[in-house]
Amino acid sequence: MTLRLVHRPTRITRPIKPDAAETVAAPPTNSDGHVSSLPIPSFLPVIGALSSVIMIVVLRNSNPVFLVVGGLLLVVALIGGLAMALSHRGSATRNRRTQREHYLDFLEKLRARMRVKGREVRAAGALLDPEPAALMELVRDPARLWERRRHHSDFCRVRLGVGDRAMFSLAVPEEQNPVQPYDPIMINEVNSVVAHYRVVRGMPVTVNLDRAGQVAIIGDRKSVLCAARSMIVQLAALHAPDDVRIAAAFPREAAADWTSLDLLPHVIDPELYDGPVPARRIAGSAAGLAKVLGQDLADRVQLVASAKRSGFRLPGNESSRLVIFVDDYGQVASTLPVPDAELTLRDLSVTTVHLLSDRLHEPSDVTARSMIA
Repeated sequence: MTLRLVHRPTRITRPIKPDAAETVAAPPTNSDGHVSSLPIPSFLPVIGALSSVIMIVVLRNSNPVFLVVGGLLLVVALIGGLAMALSHRGSATRNRRTQREHYLDFLEKLRARMRVKGREVRAAGALLDPEPAALMELVRDPARLWERRRHHSDFCRVRLGVGDRAMFSLAVPEEQNPVQPYDPIMINEVNSVVAHYRVVRGMPVTVNLDRAGQVAIIGDRKSVLCAARSMIVQLAALHAPDDVRIAAAFPREAAADWTSLDLLPHVIDPELYDGPVPARRIAGSAAGLAKVLGQDLADRVQLVASAKRSGFRLPGNESSRLVIFVDDYGQVASTLPVPDAELTLRDLSVTTVHLLSDRLHEPSDVTARSMIA
């Protein structure tokens, strides 16, 4: 077997960080009241004219001339009051229409800005977590081969498919005054914009295998195998063999489904030999794999136990990760025995991915489950 030293330069891509929370400008309020009602001040001239007519009738002994003048005053007051009421209604309607137009312009600018941000995030997601067919180009690129280190936030994160993901934190401020509520039309409009652009469509859907413990993939045989192969290829392309070790347990009759797995450097154990060549972390069952991984598991138990005895917490990037794929399809999931009963697989930085046909076949404690249709 030929060994080749691979130099890993500084990573040029960076994981997508959560977007800062953004509060959208509040919609206009109904501060002007109901525009359909007539304002009381509009009737003040009418009341004044009516009082004058009464005084004329009472004090002028029903003089016809003064009666005519009083009637004219009353008519003029009525026309003036009605004109004031209609003017007030028109002004309130124009003001509300102007506020709505300005706020709709703001929402249209917000839509345009969020569309641009959505395209940028979608492109960054496709670059960081490419589809399996694009991994060959990534492997050929020495700048990106094995680019993820143990301290990176996307370490051991693998893509399962594409879907809708909430990427932006948009919020509408709460109403400050219940007496002056938001314009109902505008609040519905802004809530619709926030709900739509908070989510980005077509983003990679990922699962974190870093110290995940027990993970289940459930579905038909072909889909489950495709998902497991995709995970293995991503782990091998994005992580160095010193950081992520891969193991597999599958029955002899399913060996054809795992062809070429033994060629990956992540599966090879350089400290254990099978005759003249290094052994592979592959066995026909979980119990058989435990024997192959005996020394590795013992070293992990000793490292964690020493840290606990010393009262220190083991740093997250101290040890390599071990990801085990167990082909339990059609039967109840088998368990990998842990040398120390007080420790779990998560304590040992071990993740077991079970390939199953039914949810009832899952282990008793599953951290993540992927249902593949």
